[in-house]
Amino acid sequence: MDKTIVCLLILGCLVGISHCGQPGRPGVMMPGGVSEESPATAEDQELANKVKDAVERAEERTFEKFEAKTVRTQVVNGWFHYVKVDVGNGEFIHVKIHQHWNGKISLQSYRAGKTSDDPLESFY
Repeated sequence: MDKTIVCLLILGCLVGISHCGQPGRPGVMMPGGVSEESPATAEDQELANKVKDAVERAEERTFEKFEAKTVRTQVVNGWFHYVKVDVGNGEFIHVKIHQHWNGKISLQSYRAGKTSDDPLESFY
């Protein structure tokens, strides 16, 4: 392949990655960087709903309420979505959801025993 074409392809990929924040999330986000905390959208609630069963199994309890309140995103091999979830009675859980480029959604980890005042931070 011509060197010019290869350089243009690489440049296009780099520009695309540097602007690969989630749709509806303004601003430029570099790979590995974590976005500012923002209100959860309907799409964020859908993601939370997809991992609710996994959180319930891990916690060995069920949640009547599982409402996404705020979110932060991080570009990795796809996206990490850090979601602050209201589970009722003043309790919150922070969930880390991985959304792969291929669309696969999985629970990576979570932090229970949070409150509405606890900041939503990245975690392992």
